[in-house]
Amino acid sequence: MHPEVQMDKDGKCPKCGMSLTASKKEQLKQKVTKSYTCPMHANVKSDTAGTCPKCGMNMHASKKEQLKSTLMKGYTCPMHPGEKSSKAGKCSKCGMALTKKN
Repeated sequence: MHPEVQMDKDGKCPKCGMSLTASKKEQLKQKVTKSYTCPMHANVKSDTAGTCPKCGMNMHASKKEQLKSTLMKGYTCPMHPGEKSSKAGKCSKCGMALTKKN
């Protein structure tokens, strides 16, 4: 209702009281953000690798991330191995030329 109202967390619109929703940009970012899960607690999720807060086990890339990694063959940055592409180009983080993966 009020696109000029923006907040960095969930809440209600101060003008009309409706629940706030993520912007289109944030929704897209959430779709492409890497996700990790605990092998013992599937409901524990994170956007960064680390340990599970419940059991301390290392978080693993989600099934979706594992599939993406398998499908994204081709080129990667020598400095940022997480930067992958199916075609030659430059790293979006440092600008180095992507190298062919073996």
